[in-house]
Amino acid sequence: MDFIDDSWFTLEDAATDNQLRNSIAHYKTNYDEVSQVIEYFPRREGMEEERSESMQFIEFMRRILLAYREMHRMHHLIKAILYYPMLMR
Repeated sequence: MDFIDDSWFTLEDAATDNQLRNSIAHYKTNYDEVSQVIEYFPRREGMEEERSESMQFIEFMRRILLAYREMHRMHHLIKAILYYPMLMR
């Protein structure tokens, strides 16, 4: 979130990894059940998929949890902003 100056709502960097999200959404992942390593291809390389990145399954689950927490915090903020006028009547 480098492009936002002095934001009062901080986001966890690990929760906003768009390259990991895009890799999952476009089925550009491999999972080894034995070693529990997830290999994903975050860059556009066509069908070659030459440069991969990998992470342990537990790290992947941690990032999913962080993303869920950030989404949940943002949901509460939006809900509070939307209900504020109704509560102040």
